[in-house]
Amino acid sequence: AVVSTQSTGYKGRKMTQKKYRDLEQSGKESGYAWKVRTSKGIHYVDGSSYRSSNWLRFINCARGQCEENVMVRVYKGVVQYYSYKPIPIGTELLLFYGDEYFTDLGYEICRVEP
Repeated sequence: AVVSTQSTGYKGRKMTQKKYRDLEQSGKESGYAWKVRTSKGIHYVDGSSYRSSNWLRFINCARGQCEENVMVRVYKGVVQYYSYKPIPIGTELLLFYGDEYFTDLGYEICRVEP
């Protein structure tokens, strides 16, 4: 049986969509932000500051779903990471951010063979 382990939530500075877009346009976006959609609208959680963030900001991008060992969801406005399969001690935690994110970096996506 697979036991899922859930984090306490991604922490960081909450910012408006406008503020985030301004940072993007000025080239100052950190790469540590999550876009969060709620019934109240869209905001971002920026985990770039070590003072206001937590260890979840260090989970890296997998090269495709074939490497992914962590998933993410937004529950009640909180970005939560959770494992969905056993992860051996010492294994890097990896989350696939999506095709567009990865190909924008110039990498090929690994595909799970059927």
